[in-house]
Amino acid sequence: RLDSDIPPLLDVLQRIYPAHQISSHYPPGLSLPQDRDDMLELLGNLLDNACKYGHRQVHLQLQRGTTGWLISVEDDGPGIASADASHLLQRGTRLDESGSGSGLGLAICQDIINSYGGSLQLRERPQGGLRVQVELPDQPISADAQ
Repeated sequence: RLDSDIPPLLDVLQRIYPAHQISSHYPPGLSLPQDRDDMLELLGNLLDNACKYGHRQVHLQLQRGTTGWLISVEDDGPGIASADASHLLQRGTRLDESGSGSGLGLAICQDIINSYGGSLQLRERPQGGLRVQVELPDQPISADAQ
C-alpha cells in the first residue's frame, strides 16, 4: 500500500533537499499491482531527478486511469527541450554535466516501466519545468511473455 511507502520516501527526499517543497496526491489505500521494490525504485528515481533539477516545487500524483495507473512527477525547474527528451532515456546520458550523478536514473526508470508494458513521457509544463508521465497497465505483463 502506498500509504505506508510514500511518506517515508518523501521524508528522505525532504531531508536531502530541505529547500524544496515536495508534495503528493493519491487516493487513500491505493496499491499498485506491480512489484513494490520496482515501484519504490521508480518513484525514488523520478522524485530525486525532479528535486535535483527543480527550483523549489516537486509534486507526485498517482491515480487510476481508464486502462491502468497514471504516475506524474512535476517540477518547476528549467525543463528540457523536446529534442533532448528521448536522448535522456539512454543509459549514461545527462544534460547537466556539472552536477553529480551517473545518468542512469531515467534509463533505470525506462527499464522498469518497459518490463511492465508501460510507457514514459517527458513533457514541458506550460508554466515551466518538467512533467514526467508514466502509464502502467492494470495487468503487468509477465516475465515469461517477454
